[in-house]
Amino acid sequence: MSAYTDTGCDFVAGCFGGACGVLIGHPFDTIKTWQQKLNATVGASFVHILNRPEGRGNLRSLNTGDPLKTLAQFKGFYRGMSFPLIANGGINSVIYSVYGSHLRTLESNLTDKEKLRDRNKNVFLAGMVAGFIQAYLVCPIELLKIRSQTRAFYGSTLSYAKHIFASEGLNGFYRGITPTLYRDVLPYGIYMATYDVFLDMVENCMDIHKRDSIFKSSYSGIIAVSGSIAGVLSWLFVVPFDVVKTKMQAETNPKIHPTMLATAVEVFKTGGARALIRGTKMILLRSMPVNAFTFLGYEHCLSACHYIVDQMNMKPSQLVANS
Repeated sequence: MSAYTDTGCDFVAGCFGGACGVLIGHPFDTIKTWQQKLNATVGASFVHILNRPEGRGNLRSLNTGDPLKTLAQFKGFYRGMSFPLIANGGINSVIYSVYGSHLRTLESNLTDKEKLRDRNKNVFLAGMVAGFIQAYLVCPIELLKIRSQTRAFYGSTLSYAKHIFASEGLNGFYRGITPTLYRDVLPYGIYMATYDVFLDMVENCMDIHKRDSIFKSSYSGIIAVSGSIAGVLSWLFVVPFDVVKTKMQAETNPKIHPTMLATAVEVFKTGGARALIRGTKMILLRSMPVNAFTFLGYEHCLSACHYIVDQMNMKPSQLVANS
């Protein structure tokens, strides 16, 4: 299989995995955003979202007598999801393509023994490169998502993007880029390395058991657990950067929260150290299912892509022999 084909499969699988992650994680992300914006608890943020089902600030109690009204209230948890759903698929395509191609470049001139020896280091470095690219891709998307989640704007995402460009210029889309880089570059290296290490450990066990034991039947579960662990570890120490980024991006006045340091100091002054880790529980809770489904989608789509490509490249005689 050529490098171009590998990159193409990474691209397709990354798109599918990213979309899976957004579908699972957006309600958690909405709660986290309101926690960080209001410096509120999970419960208070949950109620706040229920009480503004369409983002209009209408105070209503949860209506369990009318299923349609109840459903309308829970729609608030998916507010602002359409753009991230489309965009994150594309972004993950780029990220996994960058990760895969950079890893293959790092390993291209290594022997099998050297690849095994340097595997963790190379995965970590490739992950950091992907994280750097990710930061610049997700910053505008997260800004639009956070504004959609927290502000009463009734137009489309495109019309709001035009509004930001008209009022804040191109720099407006990159409010919070500094904390985004701190949040994504090093942690993404940790993320990919952790996933690779755990998956490798399990695959070694599967090889020992000749792939005919319980390990084979539960491989999807193993991918999910490895993804969950990787997600939790990558987020564990970077929540303050995410809090600062959210504060900066939720604010439309560029004179308020102008820099990462000024925003961090303001958050600390108004809410103490606890405010800098606001949303940690929701972030960690969200990271488990999101990363489990992201890697499940990615791995299974990648396997399917490789299988289809292999079948297309087979000669007719080979296809007959395998049938």
